[in-house]
Amino acid sequence: MRFLSPPRAREIEQGPIVTNSDSLSTAPSPSLARHALFSGGIAGAAVVVWTLLEFAFGFHGERIHLRQYSGLAAMVFPIAAIALGIMRWRDRGLGGTIRFSQAFGCGLAIGMVFAAIVGAFSWIYVSMINPSFIESLLAQYPALMQERGMTPDEIAAAMEVARARSTAGGYAFEVFAQMLISAFLIALFASVIVRRRS
Repeated sequence: MRFLSPPRAREIEQGPIVTNSDSLSTAPSPSLARHALFSGGIAGAAVVVWTLLEFAFGFHGERIHLRQYSGLAAMVFPIAAIALGIMRWRDRGLGGTIRFSQAFGCGLAIGMVFAAIVGAFSWIYVSMINPSFIESLLAQYPALMQERGMTPDEIAAAMEVARARSTAGGYAFEVFAQMLISAFLIALFASVIVRRRS
C-alpha cells in the first residue's frame, strides 16, 4: 500500500496550487467590441473633422474639383485605424499572436464602426450643414459624361436618374456602403500583413 507524501496530500485537501503564470493566463482580456468602438470611433471622428475642414476651405464649393484628392488623403485614417487596431488587439488582447480570422474579424469590426459614423455624419452634413453639397456634385456630372462620349440625350436621362436618387438618405447610404467596402479590403490586406509579422 502506497502512501501519499504530505505535499501531495495537502494538494488533494486544499485543491491544486495556482501559480502566478496560471493567474496571469486566466486574467480577463479586453473586449473586442470596446476595442473596435475605440479604434473605429477615432477614425470616424478624424474623418468628420477632415470633412468640416474641407467645407471650411471651400473644397465642397468653389474648389470642389480638389475634393477627389482630399478624399483620397482622408483614407489614411481608416487604414491607420484598422492596421494599428489589429496590432493593438494582437498585443493587448491575444498575448502577441493572432490568427488570420481573428485579425480580419477585428479589422472588419473597426471598419463597421468607422463606416457607421461616417455614414451618419454624411446625412447630417448634407441635411443641415451643407444642403447645397449634392447639387454641387451633380453639377460636375455633365462634363464627366461628355468626356465619356455620351450624347446630350443620354446625359439628360442620366442626370434625371441621378437627381431622383440624390437625397440625403441616399447619399448617406452610398457613403456608408463605400466606406464599408473600403474597410473590408483594408482589413483583408492588413490581416495578411499583420499575420505574417506576428
